[in-house]
Amino acid sequence: MSLVRIDPLVSIVRFYGNKVDPKIPLHSEKTPYSKTINIQFLDNGRARIQGAAKMPNRKELKDLWKTLKEMGYVHIEWRHKDKTFEYNI
Repeated sequence: MSLVRIDPLVSIVRFYGNKVDPKIPLHSEKTPYSKTINIQFLDNGRARIQGAAKMPNRKELKDLWKTLKEMGYVHIEWRHKDKTFEYNI
């Protein structure tokens, strides 16, 4: 047990053209990435996505949804300009 809990509340998702091992430290990853999005983790099981300069394709989104579900998130809010799209995963 601990008196301290550190939760990553904001992250950058990087999309790669080839498979990478997400468990290795970022400073060791040498594979170039092609797209990024910002993601905010809310305390109600939601992940809020925004700041996508280049839209991920279906395969990349499927992998992202799977990863978020494995992390315990059950709902995604995607904000783009003045619109919000919502998905249950």
